[in-house]
Amino acid sequence: MHERSLAFVVAGCLAMLAACSSKVVGKGNPGPGGASGAAGSQAGGAGGSSGAGGSSGAGGSSGAGGSSGAGGSSGAGGSSGAGGGGGAAGTSGSFCAQWQPPSEVAPNDHSCVDFDDVTPEAAGWTVFTDSGQSPTLTEIAASPPFALQFSPVPETTTVLRRTISGFDTIAKVVFEFAFKPERPALDPWTLPMHVACIELSNRVCLSYIYEGSVFFQTEPYSGYFVHWFLDEKNGVGHSHCRLNNAIGPEFGRWSSVRLELNSVGGAGQPNDGSTLFVDGQSIATCASGALSTAASVEIGGTATGNGAFDVAYDNVRVTVFR
Repeated sequence: MHERSLAFVVAGCLAMLAACSSKVVGKGNPGPGGASGAAGSQAGGAGGSSGAGGSSGAGGSSGAGGSSGAGGSSGAGGSSGAGGGGGAAGTSGSFCAQWQPPSEVAPNDHSCVDFDDVTPEAAGWTVFTDSGQSPTLTEIAASPPFALQFSPVPETTTVLRRTISGFDTIAKVVFEFAFKPERPALDPWTLPMHVACIELSNRVCLSYIYEGSVFFQTEPYSGYFVHWFLDEKNGVGHSHCRLNNAIGPEFGRWSSVRLELNSVGGAGQPNDGSTLFVDGQSIATCASGALSTAASVEIGGTATGNGAFDVAYDNVRVTVFR
């Protein structure tokens, strides 16, 4: 019975489907509308793909490469010109820094002090005074910025001294300096003032006296002369040497002074005594020095009489030949 019912139902459905088909066909309208819908889908797709071409405009961003022009800032390298400031090293170019002693002179046989970059004590010089007055720096210098000024008191000694010792016998001592004396008071002096000296076992000095007594003339003498001693401490064996038609260092101006002392029988050196040069001119020749292995030099003021005057020094050098 079940199989009969199922067959009945299937038969009924087939009959209904046939009826529906006859009605649609009966309309007579073709289905071209479906075909046009397919065409619309093609047009839409083409439009979308053309939009992708617009993305190529992003290539314009490559214009940012122009920012590489910032490399021009490297011109700041011109500031390296500041290196010219290195010229300040010239401050170390003081007189003594540039002075060159003779090549044959041993390193320990010369000394220079210009009172600019190095103190006298640091250069091995010593101040000696029995008056309590020390020399002072002055800006009135032969080579700026400084020179050393002494204001001696009568009957006292204030000097700057340097001693050079060695093993071999000294042949010659050369003592050089710039010198500026100030005019003294015009009173007669009974004894000279020594302004620069070299000492071996004897001693020779550049000295000044005003209306005093000297060995080379009978009338009172005013001016410079060379004073040498065999035994200064005991006041014996000394003499005075006249300047050769010259007045010596002038008051109120810088002069270049060179005082030389040759030892007796010094190796390789003529025995021509002590010689005084002022501004390159030889103006006095006097007695020879004695044999010695050590030499001392000094500047300042040894006022052995009742007179004294201000003296300034600069660029002081001593050279010992053996």
